[in-house]
Amino acid sequence: MPEQWSSLVSLVMIVGFLSWALFHAFLRSDAPKNLAIKWAGTLILLGLGIPIAFAFLRAGGHAAGFGLPITTLVIGVPLGIIWASSWGSLLASPLTSLFDGGEAYQRSVPLYAIAEARQKRGDYPEAVKEVEKQLTKFPGDLTGTLLLADLQAKDLKDMGAAQAAVESYLEHGPHPPKNTFLALSHLAELYLSQAHDRQNAQRCLERSQRLCQGTEQEMIAAQRLAHLTSDDFLEARNEPRRIPVKASDRRLGLRKEPVRFETNEKSPEILAQECIEQLNKHPLDLETREQLALLYANHYRRLDMAIEQLETMIQFRNQTPKNIVRWLNLMADLHIRLAASVSDARHCLERIGQRFPNTAHEAQAQKRIQYLRLEKKGRHP
Repeated sequence: MPEQWSSLVSLVMIVGFLSWALFHAFLRSDAPKNLAIKWAGTLILLGLGIPIAFAFLRAGGHAAGFGLPITTLVIGVPLGIIWASSWGSLLASPLTSLFDGGEAYQRSVPLYAIAEARQKRGDYPEAVKEVEKQLTKFPGDLTGTLLLADLQAKDLKDMGAAQAAVESYLEHGPHPPKNTFLALSHLAELYLSQAHDRQNAQRCLERSQRLCQGTEQEMIAAQRLAHLTSDDFLEARNEPRRIPVKASDRRLGLRKEPVRFETNEKSPEILAQECIEQLNKHPLDLETREQLALLYANHYRRLDMAIEQLETMIQFRNQTPKNIVRWLNLMADLHIRLAASVSDARHCLERIGQRFPNTAHEAQAQKRIQYLRLEKKGRHP
């Protein structure tokens, strides 16, 4: 009785181990259907061959001598055909892993080479299937999401599917703010370039601004919103551009009075008014605010109003050190050029060192401080 129990336990352990191995083999397989067919064929062949082989063994004599090898050959050849590719891959894997990093590496990163090859051949539905297969294993992969969105929007002309691809990516968050912004910004570009849909593009950028609140990407999204392509431009994108040409004066070379050519340049007053109107709509528009500061300085000679605009930009949250340093240097320029004030210019440059100590920005600011009097002399001899 104990021997029967031990045999039963051993059988259960063997069956359990085989079941576990088969289950994980299906999970890891790139083609589980093909693997299932192989195992089904193997079980059928073994189910037919093993009883026949035992029958020849029990018969003994010449029946065993001739029948057993023939049975083994008949069963073994189909098994070899079924599993030849798997055995070949198993034997070659030590060599191929030297070049592709092995199966462990391939399982850790998504591979889109097959999808990209099919995309280049114009087989877009199959390319989509390959990308989706990788995203099933790596649902939070940004590269695959952007590739899938491009396939759906640009190649298959299905913006709804492109939107769904990005939404699926966002659902598997949270993601770094940079990745969230890139996904929604890319979708906005697709809406503009493929569907000429400014409203949905604007919604994507506004959403990225909300999701990336408190980060540098929030400010980048605000700049994109402030300079979003207009509806008129999108409507005229596919229309041929018409440039009106006025009739020329055929007696131009015979005229005694000087010729005055009309220019399309806007006056500083109009530019300033347009900047103010733009900032009322988009207060975070850095490009327009800097343009307004330079108009105040160069045209109106109002140093105080120019400095006010620059200080406003410096106080915006999530500004990059590069922008802050550039604006403080610009403030120093204005103090030298408009007020000939070395002390005020020095104070602006010293603020760089206070905000970014022990950096290259501080070193450059300290170096410029040494030449401020020469700058003043060059501008105000």
